[in-house]
Amino acid sequence: SAIAFAQELSIALNVASLLPQLKQNFIRKSSGSYSSVTASLASAGCTIRLFTTFELTNGDPLLLVNYGVALALNLSLLLQIIYYATQKEGKTLSQLYLADVKSDS
Repeated sequence: SAIAFAQELSIALNVASLLPQLKQNFIRKSSGSYSSVTASLASAGCTIRLFTTFELTNGDPLLLVNYGVALALNLSLLLQIIYYATQKEGKTLSQLYLADVKSDS
């Protein structure tokens, strides 16, 4: 039961950590300062975790919900970042992704 509680807490923490960023980007109509690389890697990681959870744990429902919610939030944030950066801020995808490693100076 302690493990189930920790998994449920993980779902709540994922939601609590990403919803404010999604809301802030929406209100500001901006890609914000959240890294597109981080959002991409988090989405890929959640996709892999969903697959491995399904394959290795016989589809543990709580784990699948946890990684499914995390994937939905990270993918939503990634798509939001890409949309605002390319459509509202006039950046190309390469400019968006290189912004994490390229200095402005």
